[in-house]
Amino acid sequence: MSTPSKIEKLERRRSRLIGELLKTQAMIRGSFGTVHRKCGASNCWCAQAGGHPVDRINYSEQGRSRTKAVKSEDVSWAREMTENYKRFRKNRQALRSLEKQINQAIDDLEAKVVDKTARQRDYVT
Repeated sequence: MSTPSKIEKLERRRSRLIGELLKTQAMIRGSFGTVHRKCGASNCWCAQAGGHPVDRINYSEQGRSRTKAVKSEDVSWAREMTENYKRFRKNRQALRSLEKQINQAIDDLEAKVVDKTARQRDYVT
């Protein structure tokens, strides 16, 4: 594949990724999960079992790990919003990688064109 067509292909992929990023209208930083906690009551079933399930969002704030409980009526919303965040971050990382590839391909193109042009005349070797 020629360098210009490679750049065009990479640019189409880049455009699709940016489109995916722009489609994201709502998200929450962090991840969603369920943990099991014991309530502390000695006569509760959780004292012998794994504990009560508690839905939580885990996130980082000022370099520290934080968690917040999620109300049962907001579980599906919180799960969707954290999935949106995860997908956004994944696409953002893919975009960074793709831009590095595009820059390398443009560098290669520049080198080929300069080399080809330099062979036409003897001004620069």
